[in-house]
Amino acid sequence: MEGQALQIAEHSGIVSYDPVELIVTVRAGTRLSALQAALAENHQMLGFEPPVFGEQSTIGGAVATGLSGPRRPWAGGSA
Repeated sequence: MEGQALQIAEHSGIVSYDPVELIVTVRAGTRLSALQAALAENHQMLGFEPPVFGEQSTIGGAVATGLSGPRRPWAGGSA
């Protein structure tokens, strides 16, 4: 059985962000570069280090693959 690629590019953007409470809600197609730039404006970063495999890398892709980076044992995973 063959599957079909799920296109999530249109489902992107930061829904809400409260830097004081350290809470950010994003859509699955949000590019990691955009999310990291928004967090950096407030001297913040993600609690995990998803690998960025180019400009098209998204937060949904990071969660779907379970790739959390080298800090996973200390900071936890992406999901």
